[in-house]
Amino acid sequence: MKWVKMLPIFIIISIIILPVILSGCSNVRGFSDPVAENILVAINEKSYEKFSKDFDDNLKKQMTKEYFADSLFDVDLIGTYKENSKKFVKSENVKGEYSDSNYTAVYYNVDFSVLKNQTLAIVFIKVDKDMKVSTLMFK
Repeated sequence: MKWVKMLPIFIIISIIILPVILSGCSNVRGFSDPVAENILVAINEKSYEKFSKDFDDNLKKQMTKEYFADSLFDVDLIGTYKENSKKFVKSENVKGEYSDSNYTAVYYNVDFSVLKNQTLAIVFIKVDKDMKVSTLMFK
């Protein structure tokens, strides 16, 4: 019977906490979903400029135009991505191992016409006021 008396308190706490939790996820998806879609569509279009437009400076140095042209991101090898078909899996905040920076890792399930059930992992870092891609990988 004690739990019956506590039920209204649990309901009130849930009403207060649940929107906070859900808004955190939607905030992440607010910036990550369009960036992920842009990257995937750019692979289809073989457009390095579009592919790299949200990269931070370090990633742009690592994933050059030549790397893009010669890499796994070759649409002839992986197939084409069906636009807007990615599925959000999860996001997590990660403390930098070698710096004080905080990162946000976001994971999507992605199907290409050749490679199926790939996991796209995008790691974002805040640069000035923008969220930039600092790591990009398929698993």
